[in-house]
Amino acid sequence: MHEQKKNTRTVFGVIAASVLVVSAIALLVLFGGDMRRGGGIVLPTQGQSVSNPEEDLSGAGFVTLTTENVPEVVRTLERPACYHQSLSASVPAEEGASGTQIDLWVQNNVWKIVRRDPVGTRCILTDGRLAYLWYTDDAGAMNSLRLPDGVTRDELAGIVTYETIAAAEPGVIREASYAPASADPEVYCITVKTQDGIESALYQIDPATGLLFSAELQRDGKTTYVLRQTALELLSEDDASLREEMRLPVGTPEFSAEGETLQG
Repeated sequence: MHEQKKNTRTVFGVIAASVLVVSAIALLVLFGGDMRRGGGIVLPTQGQSVSNPEEDLSGAGFVTLTTENVPEVVRTLERPACYHQSLSASVPAEEGASGTQIDLWVQNNVWKIVRRDPVGTRCILTDGRLAYLWYTDDAGAMNSLRLPDGVTRDELAGIVTYETIAAAEPGVIREASYAPASADPEVYCITVKTQDGIESALYQIDPATGLLFSAELQRDGKTTYVLRQTALELLSEDDASLREEMRLPVGTPEFSAEGETLQG
């Protein structure tokens, strides 16, 4: 009976991770375009035409923010090389739905994603090419999964990514400003509202860290998804807690940051 439960949960974990990737990619497709960051980007200067000259981002290292230049601004943002970010995600539209707590541990090209929900605590450790998945209470049933090219940590974590703004079609971005975060007025964010048919989204990005602070998706006026940052630690590459997180469970092979195929 225990073996059957273990196998069922293992399969569910692999399927769940695959579904998260597919769902997140579908969100990216909504806005279309190439998600790669451009190099050598030149932002519009103060002398050029702007739609809202009062929104001045000079203090954050940017020029005046408008619906026209915000995709270019987003492309200039860089995420920290090493950090630990805690997030809370919920789907209000689902009756009786419970929230999910997500922890992202990032050490350069190695990521660990921990998702806590009523099903259990699921972990993904990956270098972007090979991913290892397990439940914390059943690490012996760990599985590996070869990832498609270009999969991001956001897609694996099942969260929205603000880079969709950089690829938005003309007219999709309806508002852009530099404003206090809705969940924390002391944090000023790049705030962007998008509308594509009956789908709308509100993104708040902290330019000081280059990380998404919050997001809210709506469909036909009803909120379908809410994401909030609850904690953030910027870490050094040799931080002891970070090194400890970037390990596979006891009794399993050592993880290779170079992406070598591990022997199970």
